[in-house]
Amino acid sequence: MAIEEWFKLAERMATHAAWTDEQKLHFFQERMSKSAANFNDSLPNADRVTYAVWKQAILNGLADNTTKARKKEQLKTLKQEEKERVRDFKTRIDDTYRIAYGVNAATSNHADVVALRDETKKDVLLNGLKTQIADLVWNRPEINDATYVETVELAEECEKVVEIKKIAKNKDLSSAVTVMSEEAEKTKEEINNLKGLIQKLMTTPIAQPAVQLEEKTINALNRLAISNTDGKWPSQNRERRTVRFASESPNRSRSQTPENRRRYNTPTPYRGDHEGSNWGDQKQYESRRCYVCDKKGHLARQCWRAKQSPFAQQNARQNGQQTYRRNQPGMRTNQPRNRNFNNFRNGTGRNGNN
Repeated sequence: MAIEEWFKLAERMATHAAWTDEQKLHFFQERMSKSAANFNDSLPNADRVTYAVWKQAILNGLADNTTKARKKEQLKTLKQEEKERVRDFKTRIDDTYRIAYGVNAATSNHADVVALRDETKKDVLLNGLKTQIADLVWNRPEINDATYVETVELAEECEKVVEIKKIAKNKDLSSAVTVMSEEAEKTKEEINNLKGLIQKLMTTPIAQPAVQLEEKTINALNRLAISNTDGKWPSQNRERRTVRFASESPNRSRSQTPENRRRYNTPTPYRGDHEGSNWGDQKQYESRRCYVCDKKGHLARQCWRAKQSPFAQQNARQNGQQTYRRNQPGMRTNQPRNRNFNNFRNGTGRNGNN
């Protein structure tokens, strides 16, 4: 510790204790140790008359050029600490300057000395301020022409602005945290309520309600069943067609239908044998269906409509022509249809003759 720093701490304690100069002179000499105590013992009595004379003699005798050089380098690199205010940082700059350049340079009122001292302290202050405060200070237009004292005042104002912003930000954060905590509590309460309802539903038996169909649904199902039946049996649609009569008939309506719409007559077999071995088997006839007229009770070969179709007439003509050719002279109608494939190998010739 430098002697200047020691005197600063000692005088602060004496001020709080309300000591006089005689008490300071007496008690400060007793508190010195090591090299300072040895140097104090070597002082003559003339340097111990008053406290001011004795203090100046101690400062001059214990002045160390190495310590001053170290303090000058330290002054250039002083930085404001995170929790240090601008006022405290200014005091630390003043103390370091007094140790580095001496008491005379720190307390002189000469214009040149004052200008040099203020310029040095101003540079140290601007370079050592915290980033948030330094940005605001450098944005002030009067910073270039301001003195050291004015620069300190600007730095203190900017420090207040930074503190206000920090308080507002913390307030916003605290408000946001409060809102988030309230929302979390509400969400937690809703989740607990839902859990209770789920647990209650799991433990409570639920009766299965009877299926009740609306009238529209029932009608739609009925229509669907009818349409499926009509599509499967198209002959029923034909049998249900409306029978129309002449408009001159006075006793019948044009939309009147026969009383028995499903009655039909079984067609007469084409051979003319009304009675057969299976004539009495009515179920067998009812199960038959003609694919030509789509009627029940007979097959397609027994249908009179199939005989009147143009395809049946064309087939009849073709069959007649083939019969005519087979009956012509020179045609071997009695030739067997199934001939051996190896007639030539057997030596029978083309027509099976030698």
